[in-house]
Amino acid sequence: MEINSNKTSKAPGLMSIGIFILVNLITSNFLVDLLPPNVFRFILSMWSPAIFAIIFSIVGGLPIKSTLGLTKSRWAAYFVSLGFPILIALSTVAIGIGLGYLTPSASWTIQISNAIPTLIIWVIASLGEELGWRGFLHTGMKRFPHAPLWIGLVWALWHFSQVIAESGMLHALAVFTPTVILLSYFLSSLREYGGGIWPGALFHGVWNFLRLKILFGDPAQDSIGLFTSNVPQLTDMEGVFGLISLLLFSIPIILYWYKKISPALKNKEQEITH
Repeated sequence: MEINSNKTSKAPGLMSIGIFILVNLITSNFLVDLLPPNVFRFILSMWSPAIFAIIFSIVGGLPIKSTLGLTKSRWAAYFVSLGFPILIALSTVAIGIGLGYLTPSASWTIQISNAIPTLIIWVIASLGEELGWRGFLHTGMKRFPHAPLWIGLVWALWHFSQVIAESGMLHALAVFTPTVILLSYFLSSLREYGGGIWPGALFHGVWNFLRLKILFGDPAQDSIGLFTSNVPQLTDMEGVFGLISLLLFSIPIILYWYKKISPALKNKEQEITH
C-alpha cells in the first residue's frame, strides 16, 4: 500500500504542540467537571480537541484544511476503518465466550430507526477528538518516529479522569493506556494511508457504537448490550480481552508504521527542508 502523498511545509511547532496538549488535558480532566450538566459541557467534553485545534491553527497561521486533515480520503481507508473495529469486536467476544465470561442477554433489542442516528452521533462526537489527535497533533508530530506512541499517551491522559472514576487507576494504567496506544498506531497509519481524518472519525464512531450500543451496553446510561458480564473490565473491547485482541492484530500495523510510513515521512521532511 502506498502512503498518501499530501504534504505541507507548515506544521505546528513544538511549543504550540506542548501548549495544545496541556490545555486539552487541563480542560478534560479538571475544567469540564466544574461545569453543570448542560449542552455546553457536553460539547466541550467531546469537542475540546477540535475547538483548540482550530484556535491554535488560526493563531499559528497554519492552513486549517491540511493541518486538521480535512482532505479527501481514499475509499479503501473507509473499508479498513469499518473492518478493523468489527474484527476486534468479534475477537474480543470470542475470547469472552470461550472462557465463559460472556453470556447472551435475554432482553437486548435494537431498532434500526434508533441505531442509525446513534451511530451518526457517535461519528460526529468522535470527529471532535480526531480533529485534535489525528489532525493538529498528528500533523505536528508525524515527523517523529514514535509519534503514534506519544499521541496515544496524550489521548489516554485526556480520558483519565473518566476512566479512573469508572474503573480505577490500575485499569487506566495497565489496560486502557496500552489499548489506546495500540489504537493510536492504527489511526496514525490510517491517517497517512487514507490522507484525511474522515476514515479515523468513522472508525472511532463505529468502535464506540459497537461497544456501547451493540455488544456490551453503557453502564453510565443504564443500557444493556447483546452480551452480559460480571467482569466488564475483562470482557470489554477496552478491557483485558480487547487488549489481547488488539495486541494480536496490531503487530502488522506497528511494523507497517516503522518499516514504511515513518521512513517515508522522514524522507518527505528532508525533501521539504532542503
